[in-house]
Amino acid sequence: MGALPEQIRFGTSSWAYEGWQGLVYRHPYPKSRFAKDSLAEYAAYEYRGARLFRTVGLDHTFYRPPTAGQLAQYAAQLPPGFRVCSKVWEEMTIPVYARHARYGAKAGTTNPRFLDAGLFEELVLRPSREGLGQCLGPFIFEFQRSGLDAASFLTALDNFFARLPAGPQYAVEVRNPPVLGARYHDLLKTYGATHVYNHWNAMPPLAAQHVSLGQRFTAARLAGVCEIDELAALDLIRVAVERRLIGPGSDDEYVFLHDRIREALLADVAPAQQRL
Repeated sequence: MGALPEQIRFGTSSWAYEGWQGLVYRHPYPKSRFAKDSLAEYAAYEYRGARLFRTVGLDHTFYRPPTAGQLAQYAAQLPPGFRVCSKVWEEMTIPVYARHARYGAKAGTTNPRFLDAGLFEELVLRPSREGLGQCLGPFIFEFQRSGLDAASFLTALDNFFARLPAGPQYAVEVRNPPVLGARYHDLLKTYGATHVYNHWNAMPPLAAQHVSLGQRFTAARLAGVCEIDELAALDLIRVAVERRLIGPGSDDEYVFLHDRIREALLADVAPAQQRL
């Protein structure tokens, strides 16, 4: 696998994997400082002479909101053009707390902070803008399966997005298949938000998610999303076909070959490293 096209950002859900020592990480880090100080080396990692990672996920922000200082420390380690994708604190995305020990006395109760736009702006958006600056990427709202039926959820989500400021990128990760459909698609389009394709247990395959949202993968659609001309989009598609990530479908459409993606990505990786 050679260098990725400029329009594609490749990254992982976190960088704090100590098992990558000797593969991605060459410098020694004290255990207490690894997650805080290793991001610079992650962002600088090269594969075949080009930087591989141009984005990364902040997954720990799902469990507690970040501080501006914490995020500024991360941003200081990143090169220009790098983007950070942030999971939004679950306190705003859980309608009913699961019966799980980590929720303590709140387990099984209704969450009064569910989709609280004011709380999001105060505890998530404001420190993220201040701390990450130009490295700020999309906010990912992860919604679990329990708590609301699809119709009620979409009404609540619509009201929530209507109260959020325009400008930041918003992305929605749902774990409830009945949510997928025309109403969900139109809601996201109205607010310029995007769907997060995911492989969660109960969710349909990625291609099925795509179809359920009324989406077709064509050169024209890719050109529009990437803000490039259609000839450049066709060049990107050619690379993806060569790497067996997509294949020709009917008419001018292409289909994702998700069962082959992992194989293609690992084609140039030594067997000893494929365990990652």
